[in-house]
Amino acid sequence: MIKRLTRLIGWLMLIALASTALLTLSARWLLPAISEHRGVVEGLLTSRLGAPVSLGGVSGEWRGYGPEITLSDLRLHNREGGTRLRLARVTANLHLLDSLLAGRLMPRELTLHQLRILVQRRQDKSLVIAGLEGLEGSASDAGLTLIALPFRIHVTDTRVRFEDATGAFGPQQLDGIDLLLRGDQRRLQVSARLSPRYGSLRIDGELSGDPTRASGWDGEFYFHGEDTDLARLIGGALPGEVSIRQGLATTELWSQWRNGRLTRIRGETRINDAVISNPRGRFAFEALRGRYHWQRDSDDWRLDMDRLAFLRNGQRWEGLRDATLRFRRHPDNEEELAIRINRGIIQDIADLIRLMPPSTEVAEFLAQIEPRGRIAELTILLREGDQRPAWFLGGRIDRLTTNATAPLPALRNLGGRIAIEPQRGRLTLEENDGAIDFTTLFRDPIPFDTISGMVEWRIDDSGEVIIESDALRAANHDIETLTRFRMTLPANDDASPHLDLQSDFRNGDGKRVSPYLPTPLMDPATVAWLDTALLDGRVRDGVCLLRGPLDDFPFHHTNSGRFEVAFFVEDVELAYHPGWPRIAGLDAQVRFVDNRFEATASDGLLYGHRILHARAAIDSLHPTSPLTIQGSTAGPLEDGLRLLRETPLAKRFREPLQGIEVTGKTQIEIDLSLPLDQGEPSTRGVIHLAGNRLRLEQWQLDLDQSPANCVLTNRGSTPRRCAPPWKGRRCVPRSANRTNIPTTPSSPRPRNCRRRS
Repeated sequence: MIKRLTRLIGWLMLIALASTALLTLSARWLLPAISEHRGVVEGLLTSRLGAPVSLGGVSGEWRGYGPEITLSDLRLHNREGGTRLRLARVTANLHLLDSLLAGRLMPRELTLHQLRILVQRRQDKSLVIAGLEGLEGSASDAGLTLIALPFRIHVTDTRVRFEDATGAFGPQQLDGIDLLLRGDQRRLQVSARLSPRYGSLRIDGELSGDPTRASGWDGEFYFHGEDTDLARLIGGALPGEVSIRQGLATTELWSQWRNGRLTRIRGETRINDAVISNPRGRFAFEALRGRYHWQRDSDDWRLDMDRLAFLRNGQRWEGLRDATLRFRRHPDNEEELAIRINRGIIQDIADLIRLMPPSTEVAEFLAQIEPRGRIAELTILLREGDQRPAWFLGGRIDRLTTNATAPLPALRNLGGRIAIEPQRGRLTLEENDGAIDFTTLFRDPIPFDTISGMVEWRIDDSGEVIIESDALRAANHDIETLTRFRMTLPANDDASPHLDLQSDFRNGDGKRVSPYLPTPLMDPATVAWLDTALLDGRVRDGVCLLRGPLDDFPFHHTNSGRFEVAFFVEDVELAYHPGWPRIAGLDAQVRFVDNRFEATASDGLLYGHRILHARAAIDSLHPTSPLTIQGSTAGPLEDGLRLLRETPLAKRFREPLQGIEVTGKTQIEIDLSLPLDQGEPSTRGVIHLAGNRLRLEQWQLDLDQSPANCVLTNRGSTPRRCAPPWKGRRCVPRSANRTNIPTTPSSPRPRNCRRRS
């Protein structure tokens, strides 16, 4: 029995070997003739793939242990006749025994040459290989797929083009890809290499399921790149017409895919010497590195980055550690992207925003002000949906510096918190030093040791920009201020900005008043006088009011607004005009009203005379009119006569007053007109002499009679009303030996001389 069974098995094996040999010989003999049956092959592939297939040629030969069939110029068509997929050549190495057992062709290895693939990102954000949709075949052959049949698939010299149906990314194309797939219908191992023109790039991974269906597969992939050329690899594939012009990257990352969607990425990247640009500008940096972890949760995702380092223009983002990006899709079909960075440089962030601005106006505004400084706790929110796109930027700023853009001032080294939205924003200034450079009103930046308060702005429905603050406190070594203002910038560029400002100030340095006056709008001669006139003193308190269109400032021609600065000064030293004595210890109220200056003094010293009252005025600051001074003083007559001996009046009165000594008190009334640019001063004064005694030292004479008043001017000869009363009289000295003293009309004479007999 056993011998019969052994003999039967032997015969069966012999028959099988003979059949195999016969089949092999038949296949070797029949393979060259397969080229004559191209139509049969096209029909078979069309039936299997469920889509029209055309071939440029078919050939076959025996290679190793099985036949090898080559299909040239394979094209997969759609129902309209267009080409869905194209390959220059397909080579299939068949497994003969498996094919006999399965009753169909079973490739052991499939090689695809010059495959051209279009990868599409659909509206639902899923990825699919165009041309492979709907290749499930006939009902009798369900489950047969193009790439799951062979154990090994080799794709050489492949070109992959990426297109995004959502419009978020631009098209991108990669050439020279070599791809190796190994496995079966349940699991594939993937290994890919990119052309050396992109740098050193390698992708390895494992994929399970059916990759021909958008959500029919899962996978895990590892990516490693060394000195990858980002311009060639990514180019213009970024959103918003943004492209990478240059840059080298070294990257290592792991990715996870579920149901055809990317669900997780973790890795580390270093980028050097990169340039990003779009039609609006460019953004270049020297180095960026960091670790990251990206994870999807349903339709939302989150990207966490740490160990970050960023270098641009030789400046490193000091203190930069981490950043977070979070994407959410809300039930109302709105999408939100939140970006949080612990620390950054304002100029770099502004340049990035200018590259991808939320609006053209924002980009133009940032280009004008060129913000600099640092920002911490930066938050950027972008929301887009059925309504108008919205965004928000906020954070803590440090040393914020901007350029001036009319009519807005330049900022220097300010700190606080900032919050900006499309139609509004606010800047909360905190205790810090800084400066404001309001070039249209002040010639120099105004520094502050401390400045605090909130400045808000908004754009109303008419397009007007309104900037305002209810309370802005500032102080420096010169002054303390509390300011309220509201500035309106019209939507029409030809219209004038309107300012409504009130600033209360106190504890000011009197000699530092002029830097806080609108000197660019004043006549240079007036400015020069203000710079040299106030030598010392203290500003007790005051107020500045400015209300009206700035183009009409200072409003004296149009009466369309109001400008007034009023303040009280104490203990001022005033050098009001060259050659005239300084006033010391002056207390006064000062007012600038529109184009006019006026001051009213209540106390002070002029050559030892106490100022009883005085009023100074400049009727026109631009163009400059003379400084007029009217007032009265009281004090010793000797000090009063110094006005005649030591001022520009001396050329008229020095000689007549030679050798005269006076005692007693007097009151002087002064009326001066002093040009601030060119011209001769005009003076008029009254000296009250009643009750005073004069002594002629050279004659040893005491005179106790004098006119009640003496009127003085700087025109003509010795004033008539102040002529010596002894003119034409005989002078009798008080000595025992009385002698007639000859006199001349120009010589001073004793007022108690008797008439000549």
